[in-house]
Amino acid sequence: LVPPDAEVAASARLRTFVNGRMVRDRMITHGVGEGLHNYLMKGHRPVGVFFISVPPETVDVNVHPTKQEVRFHNSRLVHDAIAAAVSQAMAAYQQRLKGEIFTPASVKKDIMPLAPSAYPVDDALVKPVTAEPVSLFKSRAVVDINPALPNKERAPLASPSEASAPSAGLAPPVIEDEADKTTLAPLRYIGQVLATYLLCESEQGMLAIDQHAAHERLLFENLKKQFAAGKVARQALLFPKVFECSLDEVAILRRYGDEIEALGLDLEDFGDSSYVIKAVPAILGKSSPEEILAGIFARFAKEAQGQAGVRAEGVLADMACKSAIKAGRQLSAREAEALIEQMMAADIFSHCPHGRPVVKRFSEQDLKKWFYRG
Repeated sequence: LVPPDAEVAASARLRTFVNGRMVRDRMITHGVGEGLHNYLMKGHRPVGVFFISVPPETVDVNVHPTKQEVRFHNSRLVHDAIAAAVSQAMAAYQQRLKGEIFTPASVKKDIMPLAPSAYPVDDALVKPVTAEPVSLFKSRAVVDINPALPNKERAPLASPSEASAPSAGLAPPVIEDEADKTTLAPLRYIGQVLATYLLCESEQGMLAIDQHAAHERLLFENLKKQFAAGKVARQALLFPKVFECSLDEVAILRRYGDEIEALGLDLEDFGDSSYVIKAVPAILGKSSPEEILAGIFARFAKEAQGQAGVRAEGVLADMACKSAIKAGRQLSAREAEALIEQMMAADIFSHCPHGRPVVKRFSEQDLKKWFYRG
């Protein structure tokens, strides 16, 4: 598969093969897209070549006169296996990119393709592969995220609500004393451009980092962990807010009330179509309750037919986007370096939750070409 941020021709598309025969199958394409969820920008599609090998008796090849379409006996299992394989390939791609960008040349070793970890697949459906596993992505890899940094005084890089709610686990980058230097090796922070992009020198050339996209991804991954643990941090409202809902909004609250509550909202039926908000997600503590609820209604109305995890991730991505450092905000060198340190400690950092790339690399050869240097 082609990495999500690679430049490809407009005619490029995903080509799929089942047992060596090229086919067109929307289910396979959808499974690949699910595996690339939160990596592909809206309107973009997966590109590359995808091979599937299954026992012949588990797939019907006689559903189209030209044999270009197939029908799997257990399409849901195949779809989930495809999504899991692509997701694991993206995790390996992140680690590979992390090694290429953040590992000093003095300790860097050859990065071998990572074998995908096991995921539940019916042995009767998928034949064991005897060849050595090969990474689906052949270039770049990203970081290992653990936003937990040393317990030092923090500056409000995110919204002020985050600073007032340390339990949210979304503390902004560390601001240290001048004498207390961060360690970005092998990177060297150069400066901020247009109050939006962070420039760093690497052993291979230069990096440009989108500060908003980088912080947004870090917040999103942390929120996902909180949501999975059922502990999205809340901020209680000093004065609970009562509001009237439309019939559609009432239907959403009644159908997805538990899921919405798990996102950090504390809602209570106040009779008829009235509801009272007692608490909101801590990361959105400075936003109005009406604005928060309107965003959740819009997301659930749009993705009402989708899976619960997909709906929740959409809301969490919106939360992270609203709370992340904005483009145009001036950062001190210590703030910028602390944000880069968080990236270096992250599992996933290459793209924001909406698919925009976080980092762009310019090699020494790229720089020489710009100035026609041999």
